[in-house]
Amino acid sequence: MTTNDLVDTYIAHLGLRRIKGSGADPILPFFMLDVMNTIFREDILPLSKRFEAKKVAREWARNYHEFNSDFFSAFNDEQQDRMIDAMDDFECFIGNEVMVTRVAVMNLLAGHGIELEAQRVLSSVMICNILSQCAQIFWKEIYNGRENNNIKGILLHSERWMKLYYQGHSREYVNPNEDKGISDSVQALCNKIVKYLKTLS
Repeated sequence: MTTNDLVDTYIAHLGLRRIKGSGADPILPFFMLDVMNTIFREDILPLSKRFEAKKVAREWARNYHEFNSDFFSAFNDEQQDRMIDAMDDFECFIGNEVMVTRVAVMNLLAGHGIELEAQRVLSSVMICNILSQCAQIFWKEIYNGRENNNIKGILLHSERWMKLYYQGHSREYVNPNEDKGISDSVQALCNKIVKYLKTLS
């Protein structure tokens, strides 16, 4: 069972078929959001106990669950196991670039006087948002410019959660898009994600 076989199974589940070419592009957004969800469950969800944060996190989780459940419903048990193994491989493959991005975000926040624990949490939510942005970009490129509504919901609620948490730690606005260290690390992460496609068959 090849990755292309799994991709074709998922495409058929959507009622579509390949027009040309091969590759894992159609399923890569699910790999990105699998990494995002690991970070969300480890670093974000445990801190979402207050009413507003809890409500936002619940919607974030709901959108991911809907996105992921529909994907896995396309496969039988053997195919699901193969997909989970591939997702674990992907998480390891981009792990260094994710860490470099985290450090770049933390360095920026440290320069604005934000304490270490808040740096860690904010870097986690920013990485979740970055991975979701990448997933949406891939989705639009693959599926004729259409946005995925669940990814859109994840982006919206990750941004809301980040604002809620940030307001409790600083009144100063920090724009990560203007930081070269973050821009370079995000570009390296995107390049590594694209490189991963070449390892699949």
